[in-house]
Amino acid sequence: MAGPRVVLLGAPGAGKGTQGRRLAERYRIPNISTGEMLREAMKAGSGLGRRVQETVESGKLVSDDVMIELIEERLRREDACKGFLLDGFPRTRVQAEALDGLLGKLGRPLHAAVNLAVPIPVVVDRLSHRLECPVCRRTYNEAGVPPRIEGVCDYDGAKLVSRKDDNADSVRQRIEVYFRETEVLRGHYESSGRLIEVDGNRSPDAVFSDLTKALDRVVQGDPMAEGAGLG
Repeated sequence: MAGPRVVLLGAPGAGKGTQGRRLAERYRIPNISTGEMLREAMKAGSGLGRRVQETVESGKLVSDDVMIELIEERLRREDACKGFLLDGFPRTRVQAEALDGLLGKLGRPLHAAVNLAVPIPVVVDRLSHRLECPVCRRTYNEAGVPPRIEGVCDYDGAKLVSRKDDNADSVRQRIEVYFRETEVLRGHYESSGRLIEVDGNRSPDAVFSDLTKALDRVVQGDPMAEGAGLG
């Protein structure tokens, strides 16, 4: 049974990680976060991790060549054959065109690019107060998605920590990079009729409800997904 093939767009702090995990669970497809893949590589001290560490921690974008290589290997794995969510890729028009080409070769074109729209002041506030679980990578924010117990992950009881790239200088850099280079992707997907806009400045449950309704419609309208189970 097929699920959606989706790119999640939105500024840092827009809620892509939170919504991506929920959508992946609902549709039983992998939530592919390139940010998490890069952080794991850095933590492991791999060759890739050493190559990208300074770039990631300064809030800049990793090169197109490295990201395209990383995502192509991931999308060729068996678990991505029935659908996937991409969080953090593509980040540039070059990456978007490379993704279209790759999925065309695989016979699995993208269903939609979903943009989580959140005002800049809200994004800055979320990032400045964000905490992350070092075990499961879930994120929390006192203003939006607080943990049930202060400073502790709801799922595994680990102590929550601040991310290195959530310092004030890095937050400003990442938002500047997003609007300078990544916002152009909205036009790329809008021109081909694949863009879905969702108001991300609401409760996580309200955002999730709109996301699932929109994705159900696009997948059910895909002849390649005939008989797909979306419950």
